[in-house]
Amino acid sequence: MKIRFLINKSSVTTVVMCMFVFSSQASQPQFEKLDLISTPRELNLLSSTLKANYDKIKSWQGIVYFHDIVVYKDQAASDHFKRNINSQSSTCPKELQALYAGTIEFKIDCENNSFFSHTVRPEPVDYLDVVQQKNYASILGPWQKTIILTSEYQIECYPDRWGKDNQVLGKIAKKKSVQSQRIDIRGVDPRMCFNAGIAVWDLLYQLAQASESQPDGVWVEKKQIPEQGLLYQISVVDPRSGQSMMTLLLDETMGYYPKYIVTKTKDGKLLSEISMEFVKIDDIFVPNKKIEKQYDKQDGGIVRSSDWSIEQMHINNMIPSETFTYKGCGLNDNDTVKDEIAQKTYRYKSDGQLIEVDE
Repeated sequence: MKIRFLINKSSVTTVVMCMFVFSSQASQPQFEKLDLISTPRELNLLSSTLKANYDKIKSWQGIVYFHDIVVYKDQAASDHFKRNINSQSSTCPKELQALYAGTIEFKIDCENNSFFSHTVRPEPVDYLDVVQQKNYASILGPWQKTIILTSEYQIECYPDRWGKDNQVLGKIAKKKSVQSQRIDIRGVDPRMCFNAGIAVWDLLYQLAQASESQPDGVWVEKKQIPEQGLLYQISVVDPRSGQSMMTLLLDETMGYYPKYIVTKTKDGKLLSEISMEFVKIDDIFVPNKKIEKQYDKQDGGIVRSSDWSIEQMHINNMIPSETFTYKGCGLNDNDTVKDEIAQKTYRYKSDGQLIEVDE
């Protein structure tokens, strides 16, 4: 995977904005605004269409190739520099970019509400001092983590012993109750591509209701593209200022899922931009590409950039139930298992047995 930093914020912003131009002046035919009666009706229809597609997904497997850049400023940059970078410099960067790249293998049993992910970053995090244009490598090596969530328990598994050349010598798996603090999987769960703050079909349903009670706050426009299909441009507007706070572009060729999403503050400052692609597999639309930019509403600079490519997907294939147990963690003989529910510690055996040991 080729890695690349956001060297010049202004030039990157210009490129990104070119991706998110919705103006009807850029293409023919023109968008036409729906009337007050058609707006809620078509929003509800779109909501039902998207929900019906999603409900056909009983299981989903694949691999995410990710390339994320996080920007740390001022004290956060200083703390990160001192903690994660081995440098002789006594001067901490004012702005530090961190590049995270790797893969996420995921397996989701939607019917039984079970989730598996195995994230691997094969290389250390790369850092860039934006002002000095100087690169640094993290003192930490490669990283990996397995997460399993079910309706009954949650498991986190990660290496606890490393050898030469970053070889994993041992792992530890920790099983916890679902009543304890829930593991945050938003950064590894591809189902988030179906969201626009909330599930996009729920958002459209809410907008349909809002368009009836406050018609000036929801604008829906559509146009027919020859040999392609319909495009819907949906705007959530501040009725007092007329400022669009969220804009979605829904594309018939992608099952009416959002092609672009842009959010802004009430005074028009850019907060985020999302570009997505959906493909049809076995008559079901699923996401295969997502690019997201988040912005600092004070200075307009990018604070996070995320690029996901989802490949090797399988829809509605059977996933063995043991995937969502210790056996799915890739444990080896004598690896450690801590069951915090039973308050017991075990040694994992290669045949899948757990041998209880004293702490």
